[in-house]
Amino acid sequence: MAVFAGMAFLAPGCGGGESGEPLAPLPNRPPVARLSIPSMLPVNREIVVDALGSYDSDGVIVEYLFAFADGTPATRTGQAEIRHSFASPGDFEVSLTVRDDDGALDRQVRPVRVNAQMPEASCGPRIPCPPNEDCREGLCWYAR
Repeated sequence: MAVFAGMAFLAPGCGGGESGEPLAPLPNRPPVARLSIPSMLPVNREIVVDALGSYDSDGVIVEYLFAFADGTPATRTGQAEIRHSFASPGDFEVSLTVRDDDGALDRQVRPVRVNAQMPEASCGPRIPCPPNEDCREGLCWYAR
């Protein structure tokens, strides 16, 4: 059997029908969204939020939608990275929605706390991050 563009074909001698007869199309598997963002950061600190851990096992991701729930418009892009800063303190539900080349979607939401006053570095060699978070740029980021 050979698979081309989501269709399976029988090769001669494989049984199950005439040579070259198409089988049912393979179902599309949805992509997996993986949002990397700090769990806590100070107001006005610009960060690069990324979806580099996102993937599609049977195709490619063609669109990323980043929504920060802070009054700024959501950003639809073909790039897995975007710069953002929060202008005011508060708790925000940041979401990433990815779309694959067959139109399937997946979404991940991460809570983010933005503080008015916070030390420039909230983690380091002596200040570990919570489990499932990594210290990068002095901030605790959700692990990819």
